[in-house]
Amino acid sequence: MPKNEVAIYGGEALIYTNDYGVWQFRCWISDEGKYIRKSLRTKIRNDAEALAKKEFLRIQYARDNDKKLFGVAISTAIEAFLKDKGGQVGSKIVAGRLGTIKVHLNHFLEYIGDSTKVQNISKRCLKKYELDGEEIDYVAFRLDKGASLSTVRNEVSTIKMLFKWLYEEDYTDFPTLQQPEISYSHHNVDAELVRRQTLSKDEYQEFYTKARTYVARKNNSLVSDDEMLVRHLARDYFLFAANSGMRSGEIRQLRWENVEYRHGKVGDETVSLAMINVLKHTTKVRRSRSFMCAVVPFLERWAKVSGRRTGLIFSIDGETEIANSTIVRHFNKILKLTDIPKARQNQLVPYSLRHYCVSRMVLDAGLSYEAVAQALGTSLGQIERTYLHLNEEAMFKTATARYQERNQNSVVLFSQPVSEM
Repeated sequence: MPKNEVAIYGGEALIYTNDYGVWQFRCWISDEGKYIRKSLRTKIRNDAEALAKKEFLRIQYARDNDKKLFGVAISTAIEAFLKDKGGQVGSKIVAGRLGTIKVHLNHFLEYIGDSTKVQNISKRCLKKYELDGEEIDYVAFRLDKGASLSTVRNEVSTIKMLFKWLYEEDYTDFPTLQQPEISYSHHNVDAELVRRQTLSKDEYQEFYTKARTYVARKNNSLVSDDEMLVRHLARDYFLFAANSGMRSGEIRQLRWENVEYRHGKVGDETVSLAMINVLKHTTKVRRSRSFMCAVVPFLERWAKVSGRRTGLIFSIDGETEIANSTIVRHFNKILKLTDIPKARQNQLVPYSLRHYCVSRMVLDAGLSYEAVAQALGTSLGQIERTYLHLNEEAMFKTATARYQERNQNSVVLFSQPVSEM
């Protein structure tokens, strides 16, 4: 509930605190019939007032220059474009061509997100599109879905035609998109890089052990309460990532209402699992999925620390996503506490937790690549290309099982055929 409401600019806008004492900004935009709401990310009133006044002046400048503050969704802009093209059927284009254009743009919507604002799309979006802290590109996105190179070329041509029209109609500030490179190199996954970035069992144990130290108040007496709260968030975020395999953007956008608990029996043991519903607009592949994973302890612990079960899960106030840079910073801080060699630490990134989850699914649980792909929300082909080394490790594990039973310490993985040694 809003608290401590303070009017600014004669009541044109308000600032108020949420349940956690963080100041918020609110302003009614009459011509668009919506409120602009924004967290000011401070608990200090004077700072909040200064930030709110700057935000209000920015809004007024945009309104004076007839700019849409909320922007236009790309799906709405495409509807206008298709309506214009529909009027050309019979004179400039045939009905079949209009149908092809619609199909091409549906694929683009799946890539960019139908609710994405046109003003937030850059001219480089086909070459490099950052979604939730992860970089993707249109060509790799479509090839991974089975499209041919010729099909992708035609789709890119249509998308560029769309943006030329959007520029002419004052939807964007640039007349065309940058041309992406279209080649088979998009299928070449750096599997060796993935192998290097994957945490081993011992490294993961070292990481989560030191993460416990990282949030222990007795070890951090000089750290502020606000900083300790973020540390607790980061610790449970990392453990959640390693046990769910979700992408960073998916986790940062996950809400409490998208999680349900399931309870069952495994032998004589009662287990609790989380049913995760990943919404399509929160994932870079633009496909929704549901899966179960063993992350309930981390969710429950964070719920207790944060004192809430509404809104964004891994967020301080439930409204503001934790920044990807914050995640990286705390990941590196925990690594520095570990005994993992410095050179090895330089190879590890927060995405290493997703790689670790896949390795355990394949090597320990014995899951098929198809099952892993379904849980992780990617294609079977992408899993096979990215984690080829895991398949080789699994085959080696099977082939040497009887030798391991005989002498647990004598197994050696040969890098070349025995006949050549």
